[in-house]
Amino acid sequence: VIKSPRECKSIMVKMEDLKYNIFMCHKPRKELKNTNALKYIEWGEKQKTMNNVRWCNVPSVSGRKLWYDLGAQKRYSYLWSRVHNNSHRIFECYIYSADTFSVLYPKYDFNVTGAILNSTLLWFMKEIYGRKTLGEGGLGSLGIDLINIYTVEPTRISKQINKFFGKMKIREIADVFQELGFDPTKPIREQQPNPLLDRKALDDVVFNVLGLTEEERKEVYWATAELVKNRLDKARSVKKK
Repeated sequence: VIKSPRECKSIMVKMEDLKYNIFMCHKPRKELKNTNALKYIEWGEKQKTMNNVRWCNVPSVSGRKLWYDLGAQKRYSYLWSRVHNNSHRIFECYIYSADTFSVLYPKYDFNVTGAILNSTLLWFMKEIYGRKTLGEGGLGSLGIDLINIYTVEPTRISKQINKFFGKMKIREIADVFQELGFDPTKPIREQQPNPLLDRKALDDVVFNVLGLTEEERKEVYWATAELVKNRLDKARSVKKK
C-alpha cells in the first residue's frame, strides 16, 4: 500500500519504493475459522489506542459491518494526494492506497487523463482552490475541493500525448521551480519560464486546446511558481516568529 507521496518521486508508483503492507480481508469470521487471518483480527481487537480505546471501537472503523474490512478498491486509478508541498505528482497506481489520497477513476483514456492531471494547468488550479491551512506551508486539497477545479476535456487531447507523458511517468518529478525553470531565490516575475522539455510538450498540448497566447502560457508558469513560493515563504516567516 502507498501511504505517503514521499514514498514515490515519480508519477508511476513502483512496488520497490513502498514501505508498508496492509491487511486486506473481506470475509466474515465464520469463513476464517482456523486461519491465521482470524488470529490476526482477534489480536487486533485486543489492541488499544493511546486513549485506551480498542482498535475495533474507534469511530473510523466501528460503523463498518466488518470493522477490519477496508473495502474493495479498484487498482486502475490515479491518486490525488490530500497534502501537497512544492511538487505536483498525481500518481498512476495499480495497488491499494491509504486515506491520505483521494482515488480517481478516469472515465476517459487512462493515459490522456493522467497527462492532464499532471499538467501545469492542474497544478495552477490546485494552488488556487487548495486549502492553505496546513503546517509548514503544506497545501491541503480534499476530494470535495476537486469539484471546483477546471480542466480540459480529455476527448479533445490528442493521444500523441502518450509519447512524452510516458517519459514523465518514470522520471523523478522535481519541485515547481526546477520543473518550470525558475530560481526561487530571485523574484519570479523577473525571470523567463524555462520548463523542462517534456513538461513543456505536455503543457503545450493543453494550452493549445485552450487557445492560450505565448504571454498567457508564461502567465500560467509565473502564477503557479509564485503561488507555491508565497505559500512556502509565508510558512517559513511564521515559523521564525
